[in-house]
Amino acid sequence: MMMCPDSRHERCSAGYLPMFSLRSFLTLGIVTLTLFAMSPKLHATPVLDCEVLFRPVKNIGAKTDLQSQLDAIERRLSAEGLTVSDLTLSIRHGERARVAISHGETQIAYGFLRPHQQGVHVGRVSIERIRVNYNYISRGFGTLTYLLLAREAHRQGHLLESSWDLSDAARAVWSGLVKRGWAKKIDYLFNEFDPTFIEAPETIEALDRFAARFQP
Repeated sequence: MMMCPDSRHERCSAGYLPMFSLRSFLTLGIVTLTLFAMSPKLHATPVLDCEVLFRPVKNIGAKTDLQSQLDAIERRLSAEGLTVSDLTLSIRHGERARVAISHGETQIAYGFLRPHQQGVHVGRVSIERIRVNYNYISRGFGTLTYLLLAREAHRQGHLLESSWDLSDAARAVWSGLVKRGWAKKIDYLFNEFDPTFIEAPETIEALDRFAARFQP
């Protein structure tokens, strides 16, 4: 119980709150209620919570033709006097599938999947590690590695999704996949390959045909 510092006050000595404090409290309450009633937008504004964070986001854009992108990789190689058949592609199937692209002793790109038990969402797997040689950045090999890993995930009956610890480079690749229509944002944290793209027979055929042109 609040006591008045002046114990000589008859009301205070009896344990009553000072009148000026009670009056101020009532006045403040009336002013607050008045302002609240006059501002309908104040109590209409939703509170940011997990539902907002994980609300599905809109995906826009038509699918970009995969074959044209694969042809673009070959054109970039041709400008450097190379062909796809000059490169080596190694794919390890199964759990923790691995994709590695190299030219002679030079490793161009590699990546491998996390075990599916570590997936954040059921039926999804993510990439544990991926690297692209600095001298081969912006030539399409990063995107190609993602596509081939997504193909391997599909072989296992899983869908490739982004991980929770994306680097800036990985975030840029996923952004490109979404813009091409090959992947989609499922919320504000994760992306995943569009199953209608990566599971389509024409996609699988194009990737397998392109992969067959590398040296084993």
